[in-house]
Amino acid sequence: MAAVSSLRGERGIFPFFYNTTSTGSNEFMTHQLKSRDIIALGFMAFALFVGAGNIIFPPMVGLQAGEHVWTAAIGFLITAVGLPVLTVVALAKVGGGVESLSTPIGKVAGILLAVVCYLAVGPLFATPRTATVSFEVGIAPLTGDGPLPLLIYSVIYFALVILVSLYPGKLLDTVGNFLAPLKIIALIVLAVAAIIWPAARSATRWKRIVRRHSPMASSTAT
Repeated sequence: MAAVSSLRGERGIFPFFYNTTSTGSNEFMTHQLKSRDIIALGFMAFALFVGAGNIIFPPMVGLQAGEHVWTAAIGFLITAVGLPVLTVVALAKVGGGVESLSTPIGKVAGILLAVVCYLAVGPLFATPRTATVSFEVGIAPLTGDGPLPLLIYSVIYFALVILVSLYPGKLLDTVGNFLAPLKIIALIVLAVAAIIWPAARSATRWKRIVRRHSPMASSTAT
């Protein structure tokens, strides 16, 4: 019996046909994507990978690095660009998730790897940072940097995150068709505003104050 997995189907965002046999085994079959789906899928990948670490930190790292900007750029490209791209390539080659990726190292080591990865990108580091960074940049200048505004913002922010996460099969609609175009428009507006209304030229004084680490270390910390 043949079952089709669409981009919005129960198998998530992977564009494949699954040929389900009577024994329950699945075989991957290539599915020709429509132009609209390709564009939305690209927007979704852009929105998922381009966040605080790619928008806020690079200008700050470049400002701190000064004449060592290329060393800082190498460190940033290795950690914030190279490693995520390698992860996507590895997952695409094995044709599955963490379980398929960790098969060569054994079940126990694979479980430990998955736990460490999920904790790192989840409650320990990445997830709290997404709330605090967006609050400090967009909300704190209006409400003040106090515990109560941060608490209210965090509750609303993570409620929306949970709402989106409960429906992974609709990521293409929520992220690819809505959030990604909104983010691109915001970046264009920000770039135009920076050209029309440039900030004060105090980079030299700022670099003397904040440059406490090597450029490579500062960039890899993002």
